[in-house]
Amino acid sequence: LLAALQRQQKALEADLRKQAEAVDEIQQPLKDEYANARKAERTADTYNAWLEAQITQAAVAWLLGCVFVRLCEDNRLIPTPLLSGPGDALRHTGDAMRDYYRAQPLHNARHYLQHCFETLASYPALKSLFDPAHNPLYRLWPSVDGAQTLVNFWQQRDPDTGELHHDFTDATLDTRFLGDLYQ
Repeated sequence: LLAALQRQQKALEADLRKQAEAVDEIQQPLKDEYANARKAERTADTYNAWLEAQITQAAVAWLLGCVFVRLCEDNRLIPTPLLSGPGDALRHTGDAMRDYYRAQPLHNARHYLQHCFETLASYPALKSLFDPAHNPLYRLWPSVDGAQTLVNFWQQRDPDTGELHHDFTDATLDTRFLGDLYQ
């Protein structure tokens, strides 16, 4: 899992970098935040060095956010799978995605992932984890293609067996691997 997530992180960082350069809704708030950090002497980095750190933080936040969604759905901690899951969960996920897009026809994979995070944030135990004021995934978001790549990654199955590539089902709910991933 770690090696696969590291590859996803690099691809997501490249996508986020393009977004930070091209999307005014992302670019200007980042420039303002950097200017405020320089003024308050919270950073001595150049803008580009500071931005790279923000890109890495956001990529990791998007990936870990997806890991938390997957952990919750694979262990049936939420009533309906949202992103993927073992067994017939992917079929249920397809239903959930179709329902979402039917209700939000102008939305895309990025919006859907944000919907997944917001759904988890509706649970008191996860609210602070997905708090928009503190989670960098709300400051820098992937392109439509970048978000779809994330969705596809979590839905990958072995073509020979049909088994999910990444299954977090654990009867003991051991979450030590989360700390290892975060490191």
